[in-house]
Amino acid sequence: SVQAFVSQDQVAAYATSKTALLGLTRTIAIDYAPQIRCVAVCPGTIDTPMLQHAILESPDPAAVLQECKDMHLLKKIGSAKEVAAFIVFLAGENASFATGQAYRIDGGLGIAIGGSKQKDQ
Repeated sequence: SVQAFVSQDQVAAYATSKTALLGLTRTIAIDYAPQIRCVAVCPGTIDTPMLQHAILESPDPAAVLQECKDMHLLKKIGSAKEVAAFIVFLAGENASFATGQAYRIDGGLGIAIGGSKQKDQ
């Protein structure tokens, strides 16, 4: 999750566990190279059953959905297919020099939480 890099209130345990996975990723990359590569994928808000449940359980689902979109520079929620395609790329030969790193697929969430005021006008 992108929460390994940026966080919010009330998610201390979640953010801590995601940050720990970055250390594990680096250690596995060191311990098992050169035979095995290890990378981490850190997504932003992704359209999953868990997200849909959280949105539908909120008092104003439409407002929460829009808020989720607006947090990202690309003004949308990512899809599981987008994340899967990114992982397939990282696992393939075209990324064979990648190891020990964390890759964000977060629609710009990690560089500008809350989006860009300029883009909203």
